Amino acid sequence: HHFEEKFVVEECSVLSTCARLDVILVIRPISPTALNDSTTNSGLHTQRNEEKNMAEQLALRYAVAFTLLQQIQSSQKSTKDQRNQILQIADGLVQIHGAHSISTHLCSVAIGLAHRPDRPSSDVVFNPFSSQDAHILMQLKRTVEIISARGDQKKLNAASSSSRQKQNQKVPGRCRGTQTKNKRQKKATLHYPSRGRIKTLLDGALRAGKAARNERIVPEIATLKCSDHDNATSQMVPSIAVKEVVIERVIEPAVQSSIARLTAMENGTSTQISRMRQQIHGIVDVLG
Repeated sequence: HHFEEKFVVEECSVLSTCARLDVILVIRPISPTALNDSTTNSGLHTQRNEEKNMAEQLALRYAVAFTLLQQIQSSQKSTKDQRNQILQIADGLVQIHGAHSISTHLCSVAIGLAHRPDRPSSDVVFNPFSSQDAHILMQLKRTVEIISARGDQKKLNAASSSSRQKQNQKVPGRCRGTQTKNKRQKKATLHYPSRGRIKTLLDGALRAGKAARNERIVPEIATLKCSDHDNATSQMVPSIAVKEVVIERVIEPAVQSSIARLTAMENGTSTQISRMRQQIHGIVDVLG
């Protein structure tokens, strides 16, 4: 079966840096009945969940490989050649599954603690004063800015669409059908939040990257910079102890904060807060 017949990609973003290419996806199965079926056999239920997760990961891996091949392929090739290339690309992909693991990875990338794909066997040396790592943090910031701009454009488009729907409701013969469609869309949106989750993870990583380089938050990083009076440059001294401090003081709280924000989004808390703010602003405008 084709990927699009089984799954829906709700969000997608690409983080392209000097060291790696990360494709971040939020997907859901089109028919999630397997997870909702009640069963008295907890072992069977767990096995079904594991099989579903494995199917999702496998399908996602080959879907990304197929998309990447379409971007780089310059000539028409046979179906067999395409299949072999997809398999080769998929085998080379490293997949991270789950919000907690993805958030940890993104924070590590922002801070400079992620393993480099071109040097998988090399130890990661924490160097908060590295210009290359700082450039990667800037690339992450640019990605967040692009996502924010696209999100703002989507909000404008949604507002325009809502305005047109309200006008259509006033037209005889369209009111009932439009209302039914709107109710279905609202129900689907509430059940599957479809915006802002990737940006939430990237925002958390961006904050972590800045915090790890802030001596007020991690004063221990000052020990990694030894001034050399004979040279204008500074010599960096790798320190496992400082690296562990950064993981405990920066990465772990950032991941917990991102997960809490995602949980609030899934529960609709953020939407409720946003509506309350809009209502308050409306009351203030009315009162003058």
